Amino acid sequence: MSSRVKVLIGALVAIIVVLVVVVAILLARHPKCLTPPAPVNPLPAFIAPPSPPSPSTRVNPAPPVGAICNDGTSWSGKNRRGACSHHGGVKQWQTPSH
Repeated sequence: MSSRVKVLIGALVAIIVVLVVVVAILLARHPKCLTPPAPVNPLPAFIAPPSPPSPSTRVNPAPPVGAICNDGTSWSGKNRRGACSHHGGVKQWQTPSH
């Protein structure tokens, strides 16, 4: 190999080394260049908050129902259905106190 070719190869190697150093310095100053951008999520569609229940939909629980059975036992429940069954039936209904 001639000396002229050796000089050209040496110059090319020097240029490549300088380019690598410059790129390394630039990347060190701007690390964001190394990371890909975060994916962009589309904005969610507007969803209205739930409306409060109207006064007509609010249900107040019924007061408990009470009864005295024919065999003397007392009974209470949410409604009169099945009251005093197996106790001889209802002798007297109790009115709930408010």
